[in-house]
Amino acid sequence: MKWTVVSTTEADNELTDIYLHAENKRAITEAANRIEKALRSDADDKGEDFYGDRIYQDGPLAAVYELVPDDRLVRIILFMRIRS
Repeated sequence: MKWTVVSTTEADNELTDIYLHAENKRAITEAANRIEKALRSDADDKGEDFYGDRIYQDGPLAAVYELVPDDRLVRIILFMRIRS
C-alpha cells in the first residue's frame, strides 16, 4: 500500500545543508531519492525504532520519520549525513 511522503521545513533545510557541504553531491541526491521511493511503498516495514519515531538509512544519508497510519502519511522530520 502506498504512503505519501512529506518532509518538514527543518528536514528540507538540513538536507540542503548536507548537499551543499557534500563532496559527492550525486550520492546525496541519489540516496534521498531512494529513501523517498522506499518509504512510499512500505514505510511501516522500513527502518527501525528511533526514540519513538523511525529511522531509515541508505548509503550516506539517513531519514528520521514519523508515521501517520490513518492518513497513510510519512513525515520526514530529520535528515542526517552518515559518514563511513
